[in-house]
Amino acid sequence: MVSFCHIGNIVSKRMSENNQTTSEQSAPLVTRPKQKNAFLKWVVVAVLALALIAVVAIYKFDLLGGGVAPDDTSANALDANAIVAKSEKITVTRGELDEKIDQVRRSLPPDAVDPTQDAAFELQLLDDLISLKLLTVEAEAKNYTVSDDELNAEITLLVEQFGGQEALNQQLEALGISDEELRTNMRNELLIRQLLEAETTIDEVEVTDAEIAEAYKSTVGEAEDAPPLEQVTELIRSEIVNQKSAGIVQAYVDGLRDQAQVEVTLK
Repeated sequence: MVSFCHIGNIVSKRMSENNQTTSEQSAPLVTRPKQKNAFLKWVVVAVLALALIAVVAIYKFDLLGGGVAPDDTSANALDANAIVAKSEKITVTRGELDEKIDQVRRSLPPDAVDPTQDAAFELQLLDDLISLKLLTVEAEAKNYTVSDDELNAEITLLVEQFGGQEALNQQLEALGISDEELRTNMRNELLIRQLLEAETTIDEVEVTDAEIAEAYKSTVGEAEDAPPLEQVTELIRSEIVNQKSAGIVQAYVDGLRDQAQVEVTLK
């Protein structure tokens, strides 16, 4: 499935932009081990709100001149308890999907085109929810656990990343996420992180100098103002690691989906 990998790609792009800004400010380049952990942090974004999808979705939506709006699928029009995807392991209700759609809407600038009116976007969001639920269930089935101390430490890091508790609270309020929901989502993120680190080969991803050189060449082309390869080597390396890791995780999720035989009933 392309859509699940889509989250990782968005976060990968965001990390590249952040790393580029850091480089321009002459700050130290991020080391490779931190990049591996950074890739896994896409799960945080996904389980918090799935809102980063809107960044790319808006771009595509504008290029296509808008999308095909689904039939009336608002929370008011449909039964929140109606099942839109199911298998023996998981179910996704209309209410859960609408909640994520609402969080995406809340994250949009006032003048932005609303991608949630595109039926394809709704299906993509549902696809991501299915994958995240399957990963969480698999982690629990394999008896991975998260202690309160581990959870609190991770939330403390999140507060620091947002620049303080007040800034984080404002973001959560804007997205309609309660403190309880945050803790649940973060616990699930930690479970999934353990699962991916133990059950996949993302820790073994290697990047050769030849791959870095080829990526540099294909990206900068003949641009005269391009930075020298030595200046962006670690940035390129981290991007390739992210891409390879996304492929590994995608393959793992595809296997879970094949086993689960999820039936999508969204209309």
